[in-house]
Amino acid sequence: MTEAIFDTPAAEPQTVRERLVDTTRRVAHVSHEARLLKSLAADALEDAAHAVNRSVQSARRDIQSGVDRLEDVRDETARWIRHQPFKAFAIGLGAGAVLGIAIALIGWRRR
Repeated sequence: MTEAIFDTPAAEPQTVRERLVDTTRRVAHVSHEARLLKSLAADALEDAAHAVNRSVQSARRDIQSGVDRLEDVRDETARWIRHQPFKAFAIGLGAGAVLGIAIALIGWRRR
């Protein structure tokens, strides 16, 4: 951004008209700078809004992809259990026994 430097000669007396013209020019310059700042702020906000929107869309796609993968795993597991029910029962029984023993050991050690 540009800085406005206004030099006024100290030696020359100014008339009211000259001072009015100078003040009008300064007001016009400040008004222009304010419009420029407003435009820059609006652009920055718009860019930030687009970045947030892109991030949200990306997160949605990632979540949906994870949900799809979990559904595939669930379906594949259900299919495997239907085709091999005895093996699935044995695995569940074994996992439950190991988990039960682990909980019992933890409880026994705390006493």
